[in-house]
Amino acid sequence: MEFPHLIALNELCPDQISIVEKDLIPYNSPAAKKYGNKVVVENMTEILNKFGAASAHAQELNTVITNALNLQASAGRQVIYLLCDFAKNQVVGILKIGKKHLFLFDQQGAIHELNPLCVLDFYVHETRQRRGYGKILFDAMLQHENIDVKHLATDLPSDNLIYFLRKHYKLDFLIPQVNHFAIYDGFFNARLDLETGKKLWFGLDQSPDKPKKKVIKTLLQDSRQYNKDVAIHFRNLTHGRFTNQNGHGQNGHHNGNGVTPDQPDSSFY
Repeated sequence: MEFPHLIALNELCPDQISIVEKDLIPYNSPAAKKYGNKVVVENMTEILNKFGAASAHAQELNTVITNALNLQASAGRQVIYLLCDFAKNQVVGILKIGKKHLFLFDQQGAIHELNPLCVLDFYVHETRQRRGYGKILFDAMLQHENIDVKHLATDLPSDNLIYFLRKHYKLDFLIPQVNHFAIYDGFFNARLDLETGKKLWFGLDQSPDKPKKKVIKTLLQDSRQYNKDVAIHFRNLTHGRFTNQNGHGQNGHHNGNGVTPDQPDSSFY
């Protein structure tokens, strides 16, 4: 994505993969000294807003989840990794991560309270897809954050992100959560932030007609079914319904772009 009226990208961002936090000034930005922080923030605001809108459109989301205002107002540390092409003065992709306070259950139904690093948004521009840029961006984040990919949680992952993680990082067994996050087998292994001995968790939204044990049992069964049948869409699974290979669920609703994890219509990465 080009921004011809803005500061040259190699002045705004010091590296091919640059990092932006809530001050909206890339680490060690040359433009900050040359033009001042206000100009840098204005330029970065436009880049993040346009890329965030493009990401939401590509994923068929009803709400934009990445923009300058959201980053500035975020609780705790949130970071956006920008992949740049200085030769063409283009931003190629974005990856937003941040820690979230979550209650997550393992495959045995035990609940754990922790603050894992989460993938919150991930998007490569349509003109640069299927060229390995997503892998470059994701690898850079893993290295900089010094984290095992299995220890990441993902926020309502798209089918394409699930496919990406399976293809490049061999993350095959997904454990959906009732809070719409997803984790993978190995998430709870060798974590320094994990407390042991947690009680079994029986779900949220308790009511007389929804026994606690039934909630957790149903979701664990759904998790096993999801990993057996790649035609099931995660985003419909977390809302309590499945879709088939044609992208239609048991209730007849269309699920997003109707792609399956193994055969996405276009890779966002």
